Formats: sequence, C-alpha cells, structure tokens
Amino acid sequence: MSKARLKINWTIEDKNWKTLKFDPKKIGVASIKKTLEYIETIDSSVVEISTLLSNDNKLQELNYNFRGKNKPTNVLSFPSGSPLQGEKHLYLGDIAISFQTLYNESQEQQKTFKDHYTHMLVHSILHLVGYDHERKKEAALMENLEKTILKSLNIKNPYE
Repeated sequence: MSKARLKINWTIEDKNWKTLKFDPKKIGVASIKKTLEYIETIDSSVVEISTLLSNDNKLQELNYNFRGKNKPTNVLSFPSGSPLQGEKHLYLGDIAISFQTLYNESQEQQKTFKDHYTHMLVHSILHLVGYDHERKKEAALMENLEKTILKSLNIKNPYE
C-alpha cells in the first residue's frame, strides 16, 4: 500500500467536529494511512475513501436505511465491493461517524475523544477491506489487528 496515493473525500456535516482541539482530517489521514500499511493485499496507484463526519440524527437515518436499526451508532462502513487486486484506482467505500455517539462513548469508557475517533477509523477501514466481527474467530482476528495498528499510533488497547 505504501506506493499508493491516498485520496480521502471529507464531508463535515456537524459543527461540533470543528470545535475539537485537533484536526479530525489530519488525524484521519494518519490513521487511515497507518491502517492501510497493514493491508498487504491492496495493489493500486490510488486508493480512495469518502468520510462523513456527522451526528446522531444522520447516523440513525443511515443505520435505519441500510441496516434496519432505528438508532444512532458510532460508525458505519459501506464497502464498495471492489476487488483488491490490480486496479489502478480503487474506491474502498464510505465511512460515516457520529460526533455525539463517539463523544458519549469516550466519556463512558474514559478514553480521549481523539483516541476513540482514531480507533473507529481503524475499525471502519478494516471493514472496508473485508474484515468483520460477526463470529468469534473473525472478531479476534480483527481486534488483534486493531490493537496492533493502534499501538503503532501510540494508542493503548481499547478493549481493556
């Protein structure tokens, strides 16, 4: 992946994202790049992702429309379904993140918002490339990879 150029389309839909003491785009780029370094199956010159930084209302709407769940959630990932081999331009998919849910979870879990946001980006990128956590074995594989990537970003294990 290190040879590929990363293109991230950012949409900031909720003003709360602009009140943070860090730049969510800058942290996002670093988190996504680091995650993709661990995904060896990507062989493209350009890797593209769209990221929506929004709120509970929007995430509830998306969650209902695409998953039939009428409640907000922290992050949703929508893989493009493109193969990972041999394309010059690979569109991985879309990510949507709710400020309110992330904020509430970070408070409940006694984590910084920045660390929790980074974790959710890593988690969602892994979903875009095919990782899942529906079964115990898959969940363990995905969580171990998340912990490794987060450690490389100086973020402690979010599952402790």
